[in-house]
Amino acid sequence: MGLDKLFDHHHRQLNRKAWNDLRGFIDTLSSTGQLKPVPQPVSPRLQVTALCHRSLKKNGPALLFENLQGFEMPVLGNLFGTQQRVLAALNHKTPDRVPFFYRDVPEVEQRLLKDLSLDTRDDLLKLLWDFALHHIIHYI
Repeated sequence: MGLDKLFDHHHRQLNRKAWNDLRGFIDTLSSTGQLKPVPQPVSPRLQVTALCHRSLKKNGPALLFENLQGFEMPVLGNLFGTQQRVLAALNHKTPDRVPFFYRDVPEVEQRLLKDLSLDTRDDLLKLLWDFALHHIIHYI
């Protein structure tokens, strides 16, 4: 799959999405019991990870850590921790309706590495992570 096709698909998804922003999706999860606030003080070292892992193993809700020790900003964990939440975010009911993505990941990855002049998959993941963080922070 070409990069142009990937971007075209992305723009179509943006134009049909069910939520205007991350806050809207979070509100929907909260109203359906798929988000649990954690108001108690939580350590960002291992404790957040342990709680997220425990919830994930039980197919539990996403967790909103409201009182992360040493930080003023809340942290959202396991937002896409279940197939049900991923499908909800994509506005799909079943995985068979999710387009090409899983099938064509290796080809897209190689194309991105080449087009962005990156050497390794880790370089690509770091770039995508930085890009995602930059955009997520603006929605919250």
